[in-house]
Amino acid sequence: LHGKLLELSLPSYYETVSSTRIREYVDKDMDISMLVDPVAQAYIYEYGLYLRTPQFKQVLKPQDFYYRRYSAATMPAELRYCLTGRDPKAVGLYTRQDDRLLGWADSPITVIPDGVSVIVKKAE
Repeated sequence: LHGKLLELSLPSYYETVSSTRIREYVDKDMDISMLVDPVAQAYIYEYGLYLRTPQFKQVLKPQDFYYRRYSAATMPAELRYCLTGRDPKAVGLYTRQDDRLLGWADSPITVIPDGVSVIVKKAE
């Protein structure tokens, strides 16, 4: 190291403070003023720091999706464009919230019981 070195010492109380402890306090909506400086506390709250994920991440559940089976006659253009063959068939995976196509699988289609996973190709 070159230049002036300034060694700081913290009060022993702060030696037990960790990001994990701050995160636990924030998760439990507890006051963190005894763990950090008031300016740091204001910054943490203002910018939503130390929040555990998936605080703002959508967690998807099986009930958020549904499958729709298609034959060549009922298939939307977005799927028909991707499939070839004389009598293409497909299964589309959609979101219940906004009815958006997430992916699809082409195959000879069989009945897909609830709760069974299907490998799908990403819709382009």
